[in-house]
Amino acid sequence: MDKVFTVVIPLFAMIFAGYWIVRIGVIAKDTVNGLVGVVFWLFLPCFIFIKTLGTRDHGELDWSLLSAYYLACLVTFIIAVVGGRLIWGGNARVAGLRGLSSISGV
Repeated sequence: MDKVFTVVIPLFAMIFAGYWIVRIGVIAKDTVNGLVGVVFWLFLPCFIFIKTLGTRDHGELDWSLLSAYYLACLVTFIIAVVGGRLIWGGNARVAGLRGLSSISGV
């Protein structure tokens, strides 16, 4: 149970710190949109992934975890690309963007 807290507490601490930094006026509200995008799409997934891997007792990568995650992403990507192309049409770029947006949180 303590390993859950080592992952969850830093995550919520960062969320509350960001909230209070904007609330007290250290960062202007018009700057927040760009920062939220960078944090949400780049830093937060990396943080969660590294913290999840760090909770293992051994120091090496868990290949079953990685393969399960990326296999599910690949299947979802293929379904979104092929299904989107059949239903809505469009070129390969549009289909690729549909596939990428289907495997990431929107």
